Amino acid sequence: MQTSPRLVGNQQMIAAFANKYGLSPQQRQDISGGYDLGQYMEIRTLEPGDRLLQFLRNPHADTLSDLPPKHQRRYEDTINPPLGNWFAYKGATMSGLSIMGGLSGRRLIEFEVLRHMEGLEGIASPIKEKQWTWAGGGGNGGHTQLFLPDLLLTSLRGLGPPV
Repeated sequence: MQTSPRLVGNQQMIAAFANKYGLSPQQRQDISGGYDLGQYMEIRTLEPGDRLLQFLRNPHADTLSDLPPKHQRRYEDTINPPLGNWFAYKGATMSGLSIMGGLSGRRLIEFEVLRHMEGLEGIASPIKEKQWTWAGGGGNGGHTQLFLPDLLLTSLRGLGPPV
């Protein structure tokens, strides 16, 4: 089986980005799984004033302790869900980003970029974990998304629901 130059190039781009920001091998694997590696990807420069969106988890009081350990969450993270690393642009949908609403649902929050920074931009892959149907499924992917490492999340200011 022949590997496409785009696939190899995207994997190299993810590796370089992960190395630059000190991301773990597991984070690198998670990033790779979130993108359709056969589609165009780039390191996207963000400027002050740019706007990003995130489907942030709604607060809830269930740690889902009956799930396998890798899917359980700390109580603090259920009451005050942390900001994630994945962002989108206006017009994106949860299905297009392969996001599950889960039991508590999600709300769309807009963020303003405060400083020059870069993110890893590409097309969301379809959800690969079929066991998530109990939590609202997932999506078919196909929308553009942006990954920002934890280090850069402080360069964003939450604006609330988009207008």
